[in-house]
Amino acid sequence: MVQEAFAAAGERFELPPGEVEGPLCADRPCVIEGGGSTLWAAHGPVLTVTSPGVTIRNLRVEVTESGDQTAIQSEAPDLVLLDYEMPVCDGRHVFEMLRSEEEFADIPVMFLTSKDDEEVVTKILSLKPEGYLLKYLKATEIKKRIDDYLKMRKAG
Repeated sequence: MVQEAFAAAGERFELPPGEVEGPLCADRPCVIEGGGSTLWAAHGPVLTVTSPGVTIRNLRVEVTESGDQTAIQSEAPDLVLLDYEMPVCDGRHVFEMLRSEEEFADIPVMFLTSKDDEEVVTKILSLKPEGYLLKYLKATEIKKRIDDYLKMRKAG
């Protein structure tokens, strides 16, 4: 159902609010606006990105207990945003897993979190991510910082 809606959408695809059953394959450059939705699938990957130029905003991807434990498949994303505090595996651990895998080691990672105490900031910055953004910033400021980083990376 969600794949058919995506196929009919143009350059911008907005998911309906709430829980949305996948899977979803983003096979063309576009913006997927989650609007806070949760995308999930009972089996196989929840979200597969096969095209460059795909931007995903404000979308939670959830792996179900009974399905394949691969949540997202992609060639190589332009950027990964990680929260420091996540329910199963914290952002630091996910970051270290990404860096330990040769195929993912060069993918840029920014932390987007509400944690701003000195101890946590020091721990995160010691990992050398590409950025550290605080959730309490206005959404427009977060987007601007991410867009600026992506433009700088593309230019350079």
